[in-house]
Amino acid sequence: IPISVKSLEVTSDQAIPLLAEGNLDLYVGTIETESSEILCQKLYEDRMVALSSSASNIPDKMGFEEYISYDHIAIQMRSPRYPRDSIFDMIKRNNSKRNVRVETPYIASIPMILELNKNIIATMPLSLARSFQRKGSLKIVELDFFNSNVVVSQYWHKRFKNDPFILWARRLVHRLICNGDSHFA
Repeated sequence: IPISVKSLEVTSDQAIPLLAEGNLDLYVGTIETESSEILCQKLYEDRMVALSSSASNIPDKMGFEEYISYDHIAIQMRSPRYPRDSIFDMIKRNNSKRNVRVETPYIASIPMILELNKNIIATMPLSLARSFQRKGSLKIVELDFFNSNVVVSQYWHKRFKNDPFILWARRLVHRLICNGDSHFA
């Protein structure tokens, strides 16, 4: 039986009713909900780092004050608010602000922007930074002030937990992400 897969741009807040209505089969990311109707399976944990041009004078490790002193690339998030315990939540709690010089929804454009701008950084999960680093002249900058991990899970509605397609899709996503590349472990 042929199937089709369609990827949607959906915020975590939009995902909850879409999952409940059956208009979204799975959501991969982070949803902050206490609903017993939304089920989840943790896929992996990752830590946040900064990425910069390898030609920059940006150090390999930095503290909070140094971090917010640099210019930043901001990735337009799919979620309307910052998750608790994120770097961005920490900046807000400290009444600090990043100097965002570039804002983009296109994550794939970040390596090119970094390579062309020596004194700008982008904050992202380590697994994504490593992937970008393999393809360009980039270096990973450790953030010694932040040690909360990002947890990425897959979510589905309880009503569809035994649906054969949802079961198959969940297994496939789990296998692709958890067994496909060791840096997601």
